[in-house]
Amino acid sequence: MDIRAEERLIEIGQQWLKHGGVRGMKLRRICAEAELSPGTFTAYFPTLGEFKKKVLDNWYTPLQTEVNRIEKIEGNAKERLRTILLAVMRFFRPNAGVMIQLLLDASAGEQVVSDFLQKLQGNHIFAVRRALLEAQAAGAIEQAPVEQQMFYLVGAVNMPVMFYHLLPDNMPIGTSILDSLGNAVSEEMTLQRLDWALKGISL
Repeated sequence: MDIRAEERLIEIGQQWLKHGGVRGMKLRRICAEAELSPGTFTAYFPTLGEFKKKVLDNWYTPLQTEVNRIEKIEGNAKERLRTILLAVMRFFRPNAGVMIQLLLDASAGEQVVSDFLQKLQGNHIFAVRRALLEAQAAGAIEQAPVEQQMFYLVGAVNMPVMFYHLLPDNMPIGTSILDSLGNAVSEEMTLQRLDWALKGISL
């Protein structure tokens, strides 16, 4: 088998994630874009569902790998929490549009996406939870329900990013407001919100 053909299919699938979500993936359209026959497609992916799963796994694996690496590092509990949150932020900031598409996919009944989103709870979300509990035990942050702290941190850091990506292209708002929102979702500003949010629960 030609590994480049498989890579090409996955690459096109990643593009569909950003622009049409999983629900927009059609075998013949993907094959046409890749300039491959449906027979070549099924040689790598017996079903479209398996293809969708592979695309999702490839998209998410870099974050999972990085979070797993950080969790193995010995050291300051609060700094580990910040490093994990930073890795999550750096992954989802450019991928907020994909996350919105995935939520729409799940709402449309895409079972592959529903299963994938369920799996996320056992990966980076639980890693953030473990880091919060460790930082609480170390006396570095306030004792509070970890779910409450997670909602607080995610809201402070990522909500402007999600709002920015939810804006329709034809939204009748001024250029200055769009520029302000664009600045708000920059890495510098997002990182500043992360540090402010952590300071808010630090002891």
